[in-house]
Amino acid sequence: MHIFFFSTSEDFSSYHRKREVEAISEKLDGGCTFFNRPRFFLGSRNNKNVLAKSSSKVTEQELYTLLPLSIAFKHSLLLFLFVKLPILCQLTLYRMKNDISQSSLFHWIYKPDQFLYLPTDNLVYLQYDNYKDDKGYFYGRNERFDETVEQCINTSLVSLFTSNRLLQQENVKRSHSCYYPNAISRSLINQNVPNNIVVKDSVTIGFIGQIDNSFSSEILESIATQYPQYQIVLVGPVSNAKAQEVIDSHPNIIEKGYVPYEELSELISTFDIGICPYSFDTFNTYRNPLKVYEFFSYGLPVVCTNCDVDENAKGYLSVTSSVDEFIQKISYELTTNTAAKKHFRINFAKNNCWDNRADFVIQKLKAFT
Repeated sequence: MHIFFFSTSEDFSSYHRKREVEAISEKLDGGCTFFNRPRFFLGSRNNKNVLAKSSSKVTEQELYTLLPLSIAFKHSLLLFLFVKLPILCQLTLYRMKNDISQSSLFHWIYKPDQFLYLPTDNLVYLQYDNYKDDKGYFYGRNERFDETVEQCINTSLVSLFTSNRLLQQENVKRSHSCYYPNAISRSLINQNVPNNIVVKDSVTIGFIGQIDNSFSSEILESIATQYPQYQIVLVGPVSNAKAQEVIDSHPNIIEKGYVPYEELSELISTFDIGICPYSFDTFNTYRNPLKVYEFFSYGLPVVCTNCDVDENAKGYLSVTSSVDEFIQKISYELTTNTAAKKHFRINFAKNNCWDNRADFVIQKLKAFT
């Protein structure tokens, strides 16, 4: 079995689902190929070479188009002639050169627009966000969006949805459509976390992730104001201007910036509670927060907004529907934390690693080989 993963990013090193691909590749006899987002053949070349360091079983490849995608999408004929046909030729040559059998090859896509110019045979479709309400996704506003999503689901051998709400939103009734929540790398699990609750003189509230427009600056400011005695550590790049203003105006907020995944464990171990302060909107309502699994790997209590948290985790964290409730639940989670809750969270994280997801999806695909 071999899988062609078709990325929505420009290179493998920056892809946010990189560790999922690596985990699946480790389980496959035939390995996998990761194709970066197609780019115009006259565009600037990406010379990054990170695959040899990260995984020997993942091969990174470029795909080229004869027109920029932004232009080709203006007309279906342009898309077919200058994007789809060149890509199909490149993929055929690559498959023949590497002696990859068509019968055991699967094509894995992540977004509906990819369905229009990539191979659709032996298709795996993974939906990880509410694309229609994603303001940064150009195709979400297309009049054919709903039709294309339906085609993705109906054509695919397996359709995967990272939250139950996404699964319900599409009103999916086919047996090949599955709930496929986010996960973490097993290397993030700390085997030496003490079973008891350690009482400390100071409290550290932690967040890990992109501080972008989906992040609530209002919640952040309320936390900093209501808990001036607590330290708030933010790990991740900041692109939200309002959030940056809040960070700069409160001395109890510490901005760490980008930290390599391999160094996250050291930071998480200093947290007393994790937060997922996403904005209260329809986009985040469908989000299955990866951060919950990361915080749970250290047994931390968590407070998040009204995201689509896994049902099995709901009794061990707080899901909130307002800023005031979010603030209140921070105190609640800290004061009601127990060794039993901590033990459950760590075990939950252990059972929700990317190698678990790899086993699940490969078992599904074996039925078609």
